[in-house]
Amino acid sequence: MKPLANLILAAIASLLVVCLLPQKHVGVRRLATPTNALEGNRENIGNVQKSKANRRVIYHLQGDERGQQPRTPQGQTPPAPEQQHFQSASSYSEPKMQPYKENKIHPPLQQKSSAEGVTNRLQTFQVQVEQAQTESEQKIQQIHEEKKQTIPQNDEIRVQAEQHPVQEGEDLQVHQTHQTFVKRPVIYTFWTPQRSKNGVLDKAEKKNHEQLLMAWKELWLEAGWEPRILTLEDSKKHPLFQRLHSLLISQAIHMNVHEEGYDYLCFMRWLAMASINTGGWMSDYDTIPMGITTEIGLNMPNNGRFTSYEGHVPSLLSGHAHEWDRMATAMVLRFENHLKEDASHFYSDMYALRDLWMNVKDENGINFYIQDDKVTKYPYSSPIDQVVCVALRGVYAVHLSHAYTRQAIQSRQMSLPEGKSEKDRHYFARMLTKRWIRDCHPDLSKIRGKVHNF
Repeated sequence: MKPLANLILAAIASLLVVCLLPQKHVGVRRLATPTNALEGNRENIGNVQKSKANRRVIYHLQGDERGQQPRTPQGQTPPAPEQQHFQSASSYSEPKMQPYKENKIHPPLQQKSSAEGVTNRLQTFQVQVEQAQTESEQKIQQIHEEKKQTIPQNDEIRVQAEQHPVQEGEDLQVHQTHQTFVKRPVIYTFWTPQRSKNGVLDKAEKKNHEQLLMAWKELWLEAGWEPRILTLEDSKKHPLFQRLHSLLISQAIHMNVHEEGYDYLCFMRWLAMASINTGGWMSDYDTIPMGITTEIGLNMPNNGRFTSYEGHVPSLLSGHAHEWDRMATAMVLRFENHLKEDASHFYSDMYALRDLWMNVKDENGINFYIQDDKVTKYPYSSPIDQVVCVALRGVYAVHLSHAYTRQAIQSRQMSLPEGKSEKDRHYFARMLTKRWIRDCHPDLSKIRGKVHNF
């Protein structure tokens, strides 16, 4: 009995020693109290939230890893493939954004878990744009300074225009330049005949585009503007031409990305507009005026800051000369970065314009350029060929893209006369303008302003 009592007393003494001594001297793990567990969970939750926030920054910049396209501001999604301007007459579907993959060639992308890394990348891009733009501006300025000696100044042209007014029956081309500086805003477009990958020129396709180009010139001239056409020769005058040419040729694995192919020319139009060093307005030649006034044309919106009037679809654009060169430079650098990230996937100038809008902002959070909503598709509804006038309120122009044309015909909003096809957009452009005047009774005197009627 006594040994048992001694054994019990020894056990009690051992327990007292364990409880009273400091824990750091005891090899016993402290049990997690509810308070300690809660603190640990809070710390883990905070780390998870930080990780998710960093991933969201990367997804916003590169596209969701789950195959979704990058989110647009205010929760909007990019337009569906059938609404995109670059689609040809044959059906074309936009490739999905590919998952982000680490690329040793492009170190900044390896910082995908760090928001600071993303910020540094955007700042680096801004610096690259500014440096390249400064170089190209200096070269362009030098070229135009050399030409000033042979080109009459604005005051001289005004005097010539007053002394030599246009007489009835005279050739318009003789006086077109003189009248430009006095009466009309200028609208530019870009056109060079497209060639196939083996360099063949499709004569039937060329004829369709020439007919559409002629309709574009007529309708903008009737609206009080002076239409002008830029070509690949203008693009070649820009200091970045050879650099962009090489980048585009390197992506020749894709159908339309080859010399004088469709998407090649779409990129080159940016250099053409920047090379003339005047700034101003530019549109696709399948975009026709429907409400824009000459007053707006002469007094550029947003103080001349670069503006796209159909979101990231470059169907109607405006900006001062400095802004055009800034955008052209940024487009080249953005395409260059795309090739470093993933050269195996198709990329167009519309994708580049979208990425500049979504991913590049200054220190105040202001987007790289301004987007507006002043261009619409065919404004038809039932009954067939009936113009919805209310849909054109506040609109500047209508974009008659391949996709929009096909959609209007298939939905039976627009009739397709016998002998016509969806390629006859020159016909649809003129008919839409006539129906707009017939159904909506626009104030043409306000639209045309005080321009001289040739």
